[in-house]
Amino acid sequence: QARLFMPAKSSSRPLSLFTWLAALIVAVAGLGLSIFLMIHSLAGGAVPGCAAGSGCQVVLASPWSRVLGQPVAEFATAVYAMVVVLLLQVRLKRSGTRVAEMVLAGCAVVIALSAVWFIVLQAAVLGELCRYCMAVHVAGLVLSFLLLRNLPPRVGPMLVGAAGVVLLVGLQLFGPAPQTRVINFAHTGNFDHGQGASRQVALLNGAIRLAPASLPHIGDIDAPIVLVDVMDYTCPFCRQLDDQLRKLRGEMNFLTIITPAPMSSKCNPNYRDTGERHEDACAIAKLM
Repeated sequence: QARLFMPAKSSSRPLSLFTWLAALIVAVAGLGLSIFLMIHSLAGGAVPGCAAGSGCQVVLASPWSRVLGQPVAEFATAVYAMVVVLLLQVRLKRSGTRVAEMVLAGCAVVIALSAVWFIVLQAAVLGELCRYCMAVHVAGLVLSFLLLRNLPPRVGPMLVGAAGVVLLVGLQLFGPAPQTRVINFAHTGNFDHGQGASRQVALLNGAIRLAPASLPHIGDIDAPIVLVDVMDYTCPFCRQLDDQLRKLRGEMNFLTIITPAPMSSKCNPNYRDTGERHEDACAIAKLM
């Protein structure tokens, strides 16, 4: 077992052609998936195959998908790109091979420990799995095994790689939370008139007009603050918001108008795909 990550002999080109080619293919696959996730994270659009409320949508929209405000996929892209370049150097060049091996060992530890960390987050904290993320993590674990099993042992770079992952975990646990994007709408055309059953509220420049008394609502109908909760009963984030609003009601007097917006293409034209979680969203909304 002591030989698992420690070959008996090292050479200037320790990776066999088969091992090198396998590692390169896996590294390129991890790089491609990381670039794919990075582009969609930066663009803010929906990821193909990730319907609203699906596991990958929940994971990619969570705070754990970012570190220091940047998508984790950016860092994964950088590491995988480095591995691809170093693998080519190790195979094609003799000069600088030892340094390349050292950096590869450090990258392998970073990739392996990061994969374990994010798998645990998805399974134990979020309770959801992202298929694209898991593909990256599995590729990372396979790549790390190939490298650490066949490269000469480099304790120093491996410890540096482990320290880097500890820093990543610390930043995610104790670092600044990702900034929330706030969209401010003009107040022209908005109004709040009347009291009780005659109260009328207009939002979004008057485009939406609501009569609170005739709609599902929680709180005093004449409360000075009106909050319109556009929600879906099958949405996990909506349930989290409801918990926060319950706590806030003990401190503030506000009226919550509940307006169901099912996250399903069956009754909501704004959704092209319907996640498995939201199959019954339309039926549940009709109960209101």
